[in-house]
Amino acid sequence: MVMRKDPNQPLILAWNTLYNEKIWLVKPNSCPYKCNLTYDRSKESQASLIMFHARNTRSFDLPRSNAPRIFFSIEPPWLSYLSHGSLPSDYFNYTMTYKRNSDARMIYQPRWPKYFNLSDEKLDEIIAKKTKLALVASSHCQVESKRTEMVKHLQKFMEITTLGKCFNNKQACKDGCFNKLMESHFFYLAFENAICPEYATEKFTRFVNFIVPVVFRRSVIPKEYPQDIFIAMDDFKNTEEFVAYLKMVAFNKELYKRYLKWSQRPKPKNAVEPEELTCQLCRLAHLQPHKISNYKEDHSPKECDQKFVPEWIKRNEENET
Repeated sequence: MVMRKDPNQPLILAWNTLYNEKIWLVKPNSCPYKCNLTYDRSKESQASLIMFHARNTRSFDLPRSNAPRIFFSIEPPWLSYLSHGSLPSDYFNYTMTYKRNSDARMIYQPRWPKYFNLSDEKLDEIIAKKTKLALVASSHCQVESKRTEMVKHLQKFMEITTLGKCFNNKQACKDGCFNKLMESHFFYLAFENAICPEYATEKFTRFVNFIVPVVFRRSVIPKEYPQDIFIAMDDFKNTEEFVAYLKMVAFNKELYKRYLKWSQRPKPKNAVEPEELTCQLCRLAHLQPHKISNYKEDHSPKECDQKFVPEWIKRNEENET
C-alpha cells in the first residue's frame, strides 16, 4: 500500500547524512510550519521535499521521486564540486547554504556564553592571562586558500604557536588543552580553507573564547557577526604594518579590550538556533515556491579568491629585496 502525502504535516526526506551525522531530527517547537523529518529512504514516495548534503551526493545514487529537491552545503564551492559537479545545473529547486541569497540559510553559530554584560574587571582578568601573540591550528593542508603558506610567511615576522599536522605537530590537543591555549594567546589565525563571500566557520566563531580572530579579507565575514571583533589582513598594506598592529594591540590592554566588547552587549538577535534551521526547511516543504536554483551559479568556485595569499606573499617578498 502506498502512503499518501500529508499536506498538513509534510515529510522531509534527508537523502544522505552530514558526514555520517543525522542532524536534521531537531523538531522546532515554535515554528508555524509543522513537518516531519526522516532518513528512511523507503518513505521516498511520501516525501514533500528531499534534501541532499552536496558533498555526500553521488550521481549514481539519486531518488526517483519528482518531489522538490534542496541542495545543502556548509562547505565552500571547491569542496562541494568534487562530488556533485556532474549533476545538471537545474537538478535542484532550492538551496540551503551559508549565503544570504539561499532559500534557507545555515551559518556557523558560535556557542554563545550564557551570560553577557561582563564587567571591565572580568575582562581585565581574562586579558591578564594572555602572554603569547598568536595561535593557529590546521590539519588540512592542501586547500584552496593556501593558508599554510601564509602562516609560514608570517612566522618570519612574528611568533606563532602552531598545532596540527600542517606544521609537523602531531601532538593531540583536545578541547581542554585547546581552551587553555586560547586563554594564553591574544590572537587566533582564523584562516579558512577558502576565501569566499560569507564563508566563516568555527575557526572564526572561536572569538567567544575571548580570543581575537584574524582573517584574510574583511569583506567575506557575514554581517550577522559583530564587525568590531576581528582583524582583517587586507586592512593593511603589507606584513610589516599588519604585524606591527597586532603587537601594538597586544601590548595595549584598552585597545585589545575593544575587540572583546561583544561580551558586554546583549546576545545578537539574529543568532540562528538549530530549531530555526529546521523551521526554514518546514516552510519550504509547506509553501513549495515554484523555482529552479542553478546551484552551479549560486555556489560557484568563481566567486572565491584564490590569489590573495600568493599575491600577498609575492608582494611582500619583492619589497624585502
